[in-house]
Amino acid sequence: VQHTLTAEEVGDRIRTSIREAAFDVGVGEPKGGLTCSCGIAPNKRIAKICSDINKPDGQYIVPPSRNALLDFVSTLPVRKVPFVGRVTERMLAECFGLTLCGEIFEKRGIISKVMSTLSSEFLFSVAIGSGDTTPHEDRDKEGHSRKGISTERTFRALSAPAALEEKCREIA
Repeated sequence: VQHTLTAEEVGDRIRTSIREAAFDVGVGEPKGGLTCSCGIAPNKRIAKICSDINKPDGQYIVPPSRNALLDFVSTLPVRKVPFVGRVTERMLAECFGLTLCGEIFEKRGIISKVMSTLSSEFLFSVAIGSGDTTPHEDRDKEGHSRKGISTERTFRALSAPAALEEKCREIA
């Protein structure tokens, strides 16, 4: 299939269509109440990280070249990687003296001796910028299944107990 759009143009179109769809169903506000951030990268893991960079309502692109990918991950804080939480971040800093993804590969020898095979392989894949590129529609054919579904909502600030209770009843 030949495409005539750049990755940036595709991201712009997706973001625009989401905003327009929100207006169609009465969700959007004339001032632009709905935002959509877009990450464009060679794989899903890096695209997910990119989608958080220019929030709200922006996009970030890592070009599809090995050098661009390695440059991006070399300065990426480990905490920005999905599934690396506060505990892992602290352990990597205190035990190995690393805070950036680019530092993981430098310490791969000690990491592979101290951490489980699964954990060290995950970190090494992060260090080189690899990630899943399997389309969702092909996942069932390979035996993978969805682990869960999530959704996000942003609410206006509430502090009165009655208002909080009412909001809880409303979304329950």
